Amino acid sequence: MKRIICALALGVGSSMAMADSGFNQDSFYAGAGLSLNSLSGYDDAMGYQVFAGYDLDFLNLGAVRMAVEVGYMNTGNFEFEETFFGQTFTFETSASGLWAAGVITYSLSDRFDVVGRLGLDFGDDDGLLLGGGVGYRVADQWGVRAEYVMRDNVDSLQLNTAFRF
Repeated sequence: MKRIICALALGVGSSMAMADSGFNQDSFYAGAGLSLNSLSGYDDAMGYQVFAGYDLDFLNLGAVRMAVEVGYMNTGNFEFEETFFGQTFTFETSASGLWAAGVITYSLSDRFDVVGRLGLDFGDDDGLLLGGGVGYRVADQWGVRAEYVMRDNVDSLQLNTAFRF
């Protein structure tokens, strides 16, 4: 796990170093959203996430864009009930923490995108995260995304909005 974290840190660091010569403050964006989270054996939970990203605009790949994102997620409370000897008990758990991901976006048109992500979760559900979805640019500096993100234990259906600076 430490090797993966070091590799990710080196990759992000070298990307930022390359971006230093072509740094563009317009490439920054931030967002937030709601998520419907599932955890095996528990009822689904409603949570949230906040994130910030930077477009790697020094890479000219035509309709494909790349970015790095960091964020925080909270799943909300997962619950399940169990009855022992006529007495019902409610059990709760949740997951939260920081994450970092590389994001690839492919533009289908001037407004619609397909989004993919691969990264690491550093919180309660630490390990790899993988996701995909669609995006719609409402305006030049505002967009919405619907994504499905899988972590080691928690899967999330997310609806996010992002604002560019």
